[in-house]
Amino acid sequence: MESEKKKQFSLSLAIRIFLAVLVVLSVGIFATSIMKYNRQKEERAELEKKLEQYQELMSDLEQKVGSAEKLKEVLLEYRTYKSLKETMVEDSVVRASCERILERIDELLKDPETRDYLIELARENGLAFPDETIYYIDTD
Repeated sequence: MESEKKKQFSLSLAIRIFLAVLVVLSVGIFATSIMKYNRQKEERAELEKKLEQYQELMSDLEQKVGSAEKLKEVLLEYRTYKSLKETMVEDSVVRASCERILERIDELLKDPETRDYLIELARENGLAFPDETIYYIDTD
């Protein structure tokens, strides 16, 4: 009889230990999940704030210079100018077109905010200043 009580006690103790471990793990997982949720909530708030700032900057820029499409068009014209300059075409019509493109670019670069935006846009399209070195990182 006493050995039967010992078996029941040891079985009961094992079950209690198992349940205690299960509770501790559950509380740990719950706490970790809450912390992760709070971190993601903060990141979302930061991203929403940055999005609002970006939208404000875009609207200010569009009021000052026009649409972003216009700026991209100027950038495309600059690329055309650069490629024509590299091939050293001696056509007067092409030269006049290139001079007009340069005048438009100079006008846009006079405004500091426009200049910063154009620099950012140019860098996104693979352009750089003559004294800069571009490094490409292949992540594959």
